[in-house]
Order: sequence, then C-alpha cells, then structure tokens
Amino acid sequence: MINNRNNMDYMGNWDWQPRILKQQYGQLTLSDVTFRADLKSDIITRIGLRLQKSRSQVISILRKLSPPRT
Repeated sequence: MINNRNNMDYMGNWDWQPRILKQQYGQLTLSDVTFRADLKSDIITRIGLRLQKSRSQVISILRKLSPPRT
C-alpha cells in the first residue's frame, strides 16, 4: 500500500509535469491535470479515472516523472 504522505512529494514539480503527462497520455485533458492545492488527492483521482488506472498506478507514474531527490 502506498504511504499517503501529506506533502505528496510524488507530485514533483507540477510546473512541467502536466505537459509530459499530456504528451505521454493523449487522452488527458487540461482539466485532468490542473492542480489545485485544496484538492491535491483529487488530481490523482481525475488522472486515474481518465487513464483507467488505480491510485497506486497513477502515483507510480508521477514518481517516474519526478527527478530523483539529491
């Protein structure tokens, strides 16, 4: 089970991740990848529904997009 951390560090730098997600998954819309601080977990749900992926699968996708922390 994925640890649901409050800081959600798997979100990485959300300035560029939406573009990469939309390139890799053409079915995603701007609405799917729009981040709202008050609805952090909602974006995982929206992406998961659009891609037909589980929450843990979406988090895994986001972690792969995030550069490793040094």
